[in-house]
Amino acid sequence: MSPPNEVTLQSQIPYIARTSDSTSTQTSSSSSTNTAIPSFRAENRALAPSMSAFEADDITESRTLGNIQVEAPMIDLCFERFDRYFSPLIPILSSQQSPNQTYFECPLKFWVLLTIGSRKCLEDPTLFSTLSPHVETLAMTSLCLSRSSPYPIIEGLLLMCTWHLSTDRPFFRNIYCGLIGAVVTLTLHAGMHQCSSLQGVVSGAASEAVRGSIDVARGTKLWAYAVISNQSTMAVHGYPINDLLGSRHLVRGHKCCATLPSWIMRQGRCIAVITRMHGVVSELELETDLKSRSRVLRSLITAFEAELLELDSYVESQGPLSKVDFAIARLQVLSFGFLTAQNDLDRIHIIQLSEAAILTMEAIRELETTVQISLYCPNYIFQGILLAACTLLKLFKSYPPKTFNEKEHTSALFLAINMFKNISVVNNDIPAKVSGFLTQLWSSPMVYREADGGYIQSLQVENRLTMSVVFDCLWWWRKLFADWLNEQPVQSHSNYMTLGLSQNPEDFFDDSWNWDIDWGAIGSLGSQALSFDESDQSPYNVARE
Repeated sequence: MSPPNEVTLQSQIPYIARTSDSTSTQTSSSSSTNTAIPSFRAENRALAPSMSAFEADDITESRTLGNIQVEAPMIDLCFERFDRYFSPLIPILSSQQSPNQTYFECPLKFWVLLTIGSRKCLEDPTLFSTLSPHVETLAMTSLCLSRSSPYPIIEGLLLMCTWHLSTDRPFFRNIYCGLIGAVVTLTLHAGMHQCSSLQGVVSGAASEAVRGSIDVARGTKLWAYAVISNQSTMAVHGYPINDLLGSRHLVRGHKCCATLPSWIMRQGRCIAVITRMHGVVSELELETDLKSRSRVLRSLITAFEAELLELDSYVESQGPLSKVDFAIARLQVLSFGFLTAQNDLDRIHIIQLSEAAILTMEAIRELETTVQISLYCPNYIFQGILLAACTLLKLFKSYPPKTFNEKEHTSALFLAINMFKNISVVNNDIPAKVSGFLTQLWSSPMVYREADGGYIQSLQVENRLTMSVVFDCLWWWRKLFADWLNEQPVQSHSNYMTLGLSQNPEDFFDDSWNWDIDWGAIGSLGSQALSFDESDQSPYNVARE
């Protein structure tokens, strides 16, 4: 029996129980926002062996997690939304299963798919926020592979790291940087990185049936995507990438990679360029000999950008996100130009940076037109939009007018601001707040300006590699608008059973709102400032106000 369509499912949803002992509430009768959005065909996703998805006798059962009960019709709807809209963007699942089959295979995977499918679901707008903290807790207690098969747990964790379940926690609070690193370790422990077989997945005492269930292609695909996701996550948070061996193995085209789909190889090659450049730039002495540093950075940018451009000439069906993946990778390479000495970024490099950011937003605009990517946005794309927006803002505010096409520049920046509003899932979450602080910085005449009105072109934050310009924007926002923290209510996940707004900004930003920056080392605004990190004696300290 084929999966029921979304319209049919909507008409079948009588209610959704919030808690196991709560009274039923009527759901909204409004239609889903997704009915007009074109769907994709998933990449080679077969039905599970001996399982026909949504069989007539496989009636979905209601499930409960943390005293939160979700009724069967809502479960069917969320799974249908995931299969239709989310999975084709990042098709890492090898088979399509019914909700019951998924639950019996792996409860974590079931709840992850259900929660992701509930994002911006009009039938129950609060389900995502209510389930998210419980699913994260379940994930942190599930970091142990099954003796029979490691695949379902790893698939669930990878999906979590692709579509974050917490959208209201800043970078220093969320669990996903640590979680994706743990996933890579789990794939290595399971032997998924080995070319000829998955030795180590099961012990020698395992049954023939278990050994016969080993799927080399499936394991290699999960390992490859885990490596790519780990490196991408580290890059978009400005952390050093340390998994160099996995990247090299992936891009050299070893025999084990022959079965990998083209979209994974494409992503792998793009992130490999970023990984190698991170490694080289990390070796530079950023605090000495600024002119020499600028020359080296320009040479590195030229070389690695040429490598990416050569990769872009490789024509083949690469998936719906391939254009955005390339655009974000190129922008990350060019953004190292902000680490050059003040006034040492010439007009050519400024134009290249501007064009790269604009092209990134054009690729996002195209995805928004075709598939409404803002409704199903993977986290790394959100971070790519953030990098593009901060790049555009920095260039516009730090350099004289007419250095670039101001009309296209401004249009791309406001597209990014509007995209953050559309990506927002719960009230006052991180995408919504990013939209707000970018709007404030755009409106301020004091951002990136000296007291006498001169342009400040150097960065105050230099220790975040390719994302330094993003944290520099956050630095300026805190400098100019710090009092805003004490006035705004925020959505909080601290209380699992209520969805009220917290009056404590610490739920999002903590008292110093550091976002991985040691603001305490800088001192309070208006005082003599120190460098950002005791190990980073940056020449660009904050001057006395």
